[in-house]
Amino acid sequence: MGKNIYEILNDVKINEDEYEKINLTDLDKAQKQKRILKKIKKNNKSHKNIRRAALATAAACAVIIEQPGPQTLQWRRTYSAVQ
Repeated sequence: MGKNIYEILNDVKINEDEYEKINLTDLDKAQKQKRILKKIKKNNKSHKNIRRAALATAAACAVIIEQPGPQTLQWRRTYSAVQ
């Protein structure tokens, strides 16, 4: 398959006269707009959750890395004994 779906859709010719125009009331327009915005916000929330998880993971790694291990404690004991 040489073309992907987007290239195929670019080649589609649409005649707008084939579709009838639907007149919507202001209430219908507001409801449709609200529904679309709600879907967009829902999608953004999932991205926020991913960002929060990544931030929490990075913070946990930083805490784990910064904790002194047995080698650091041994070095401190040796250094204080030398002085």
